[in-house]
Amino acid sequence: MNNKIVLLFAVLTVFESAVNIADAAAPILVSVPISDRVTNSEKSAPVLDARLAEKFSPLIINSEPGPFLAGDWGFSRAMGSTVYLFIRNWQPGLLMQFPNSELPLVKGTWKSLTGGKVSVDWATGIQIFMDRTERDPVTTVIEYQVEGDAGQMHKVAVPDWRDPALNADPDTIAAWRKLKFGLFVHWGPCSVAGKEISWSRKGSKMGRIRSGGAGVNGNYQADPVYDNLYKQFRNENFDAEKWVQMAKAAGMKYMIPIVKHHDGFCMFGTATMDYNILSTPYGKDTAKELADACHKNGLKIGWYYSPRDWYDLNFGRETTHDKYCEMYLAQLKELCSNYGKIDMLWFDCLDSPQYLWKNTPEASVRLIRKLQPGIMLNDRSGLRGDFDTPEGRIGAFDRERPWETCISITQGWSWHPNATATPLKKLVQQLVNTVGRDGNLLLNVPPKSDGTFEPDNVARLKEMGAWLEKNGESIYDTRGGPFMPAKDFVSTCKDHRIFLHLLNGRKEIALPDLKATIVSARLLDGGPLAVVKRDGGSILQLDDKNLNDIDTIIVVELDGASESIDPTSVLNPVK
Repeated sequence: MNNKIVLLFAVLTVFESAVNIADAAAPILVSVPISDRVTNSEKSAPVLDARLAEKFSPLIINSEPGPFLAGDWGFSRAMGSTVYLFIRNWQPGLLMQFPNSELPLVKGTWKSLTGGKVSVDWATGIQIFMDRTERDPVTTVIEYQVEGDAGQMHKVAVPDWRDPALNADPDTIAAWRKLKFGLFVHWGPCSVAGKEISWSRKGSKMGRIRSGGAGVNGNYQADPVYDNLYKQFRNENFDAEKWVQMAKAAGMKYMIPIVKHHDGFCMFGTATMDYNILSTPYGKDTAKELADACHKNGLKIGWYYSPRDWYDLNFGRETTHDKYCEMYLAQLKELCSNYGKIDMLWFDCLDSPQYLWKNTPEASVRLIRKLQPGIMLNDRSGLRGDFDTPEGRIGAFDRERPWETCISITQGWSWHPNATATPLKKLVQQLVNTVGRDGNLLLNVPPKSDGTFEPDNVARLKEMGAWLEKNGESIYDTRGGPFMPAKDFVSTCKDHRIFLHLLNGRKEIALPDLKATIVSARLLDGGPLAVVKRDGGSILQLDDKNLNDIDTIIVVELDGASESIDPTSVLNPVK
């Protein structure tokens, strides 16, 4: 009996059983196609009720297994160039992340067949964004198209994000959330030329199947100029202690320097290859110097490490990618073994299709967690990790899933000779808007090739530190909310206090009645404010003399725990 007949029999059996069920509203479940199963234990996992089985059984029966192997998450089907995702269990947060596919997605072809609005992003992996309230309570069915025959794609597993061995423990996550503000450092031999890191390299982007990539098994091209910049990288004024003190003066709690970007150059002393910092005129292990300085001064340290590598000849080829993966795991072992306590590892996408990597992403995470218990991993290793990473923008409000946005203080990620520092007001408001949405901000500050930072960048960081010295209690160790962000307004909370951040001259905020009573209100840097009861809530108003051009902060004292209040909107969300 072939798989489609087995499935049809299962569907018909369900329909026949439904006739004898007294409660018509009871869920009637259909199992995933057996041919899509990963393990025998999953063969009985139900994903469709009678309502969905009746609607989608013709599609399932007339399609074939899709690119993602079935599991507790659901299953996929393929028909021509179309992929169908039957998502039963969503990952925590705002999205469901699937592995990179080997065929490009056709823009704008995605839609939900069970109702609701869906959007898709294809970078970290295939990310399906859908509001929780619009997801089907049993199974959400998503459709999108690829450039080719979807049924012929390699079949890859969706990692089990619920495996405790693959995730940080709750105490580690809670401690990371408290930090709020960190230093990102994009640097390397590219700074010799004042060019963007990796992306200015004119060689091929092996393994990459979008945006000008060479694709799997493509033609490798070097860049004789870029690839030899390391021979001029003198780093003569680098001082790890000064870097750490600069970060601390800015109010930053952790540092993430680049140890390998997509250009393949290692800014650490690896034994796996010669294309590394020890082969430069500087000749010393900058990663060790930074780790030692951070440990000495109580600053947490993590590494940015790119899995993709456009320099290595083994990367992105079906015949040699396994060899690259061996080196990849060896380098991760070095980074997690040779530098003391490492608090974070910030990956930056497999980029190439996940089938090339086989089980390497999961193996890498298990290795890292074994070597560095208590480490935080981001969502770009091929697994979902511990936190999401919206890039160059402030993420959406999300208390369920930890997240961190990375933004640069200048107009590029690495050093450019004519770049200028972002104004203080914008930087502070980026931090406030991030924390008010329950995220962390990783601010990139790029050094020059001599290891020093531009004076205007250093000055701006000192200004940030001065602002946080006065207002840090409304930022550090807080949670976003409980009031949802609105125009010119966010809130943070801790213990019995809510901090209302009024931005851009906003003078009034109307709060709904809460399950905790407002005891008092005051300006963070001033005197008390009157709380006026009106229309099922409370209104707080400011005089012009009390307004702060950057952020006017009001502290509301409650008679109960602020973090236990469910997120809710203010009564005047748009001003």
